[in-house]
Amino acid sequence: MLTVARRAGRRPEPAEPLPVAADDPRPAVSPAAGHRLARILGGENSELLHEWLIAAAGNELRPPPQLLPALLDRARRVAATNPDPDEARLRTLVAAAGGARATWLAGLNPAWSWLLTEQPAPPPRPRLAEADVAKAMALVDAQPDINALAQLVMAMPGPWPAALTARVLTKASGALSRTPLNASRAIRLTGIRADPSLGAPGALADFPAEAPQVLHNMLGVLRFRYEMLRELGSA
Repeated sequence: MLTVARRAGRRPEPAEPLPVAADDPRPAVSPAAGHRLARILGGENSELLHEWLIAAAGNELRPPPQLLPALLDRARRVAATNPDPDEARLRTLVAAAGGARATWLAGLNPAWSWLLTEQPAPPPRPRLAEADVAKAMALVDAQPDINALAQLVMAMPGPWPAALTARVLTKASGALSRTPLNASRAIRLTGIRADPSLGAPGALADFPAEAPQVLHNMLGVLRFRYEMLRELGSA
């Protein structure tokens, strides 16, 4: 500290201790759940960050404190007016899950000051009602191309039952040879919208080895979600 003061051309001055963070009575997530959050923040299945935060806050668990700076930085880069509804909700989800310690950190770093004025998180999007499943399957069949199907997948809330998941996969897989990028995107979105219990061991049969790799990737996303929610007590 003295070296820095000399280089700055100032005499050392008394330093005031930092304010103490308010207590957060919520228990911390399990080590496994914290490790999985680190993997998500590192880019592995990053689309599931919102679902991780919703499950943690819903079960009154707090994230590992060492990951709060990464969460706050991730939310800082997301504009509140982002057209993607999930991305636009990220700041409120981080504020809800981060709790008192995230608020304390936000008061120490101007880059995170957005959290100090953040509004409460809106409720999660409603599940697809069972009565609407048949209507949703008919809509899937009626989509003229894979682009329209991908837009429909984004609009339909999850989790989906197995029958709807299979219907979307059948249509998207049929377009893999013609439009592989768009079809792969629709298949990956299906893995995020589908009922995560389909990723439980034995709940969804493995795709045969000769199936396109993107289908195996989707199954991997389902299993990742299943393990993630089980670690957070939501599955």
